[in-house]
Amino acid sequence: MLSAIIEGRNGAPVPVDKVVDRVPARRLGKGAEVAAIVAFLASDDASYVSGAAYTVDGGRTAA
Repeated sequence: MLSAIIEGRNGAPVPVDKVVDRVPARRLGKGAEVAAIVAFLASDDASYVSGAAYTVDGGRTAA
């Protein structure tokens, strides 16, 4: 279970709802979602992929 508090960049506590408010997907990501892109990139299906950066952040950096 996720704590109601997340450690911020400077080490100060940040309430989870304040973090989620800045994510267009309106939720925190799951480890399985990160693992899915890792599994794809490690698979033969990604054999033609090169030099790409994938951001798995629920749209936060695109907003």
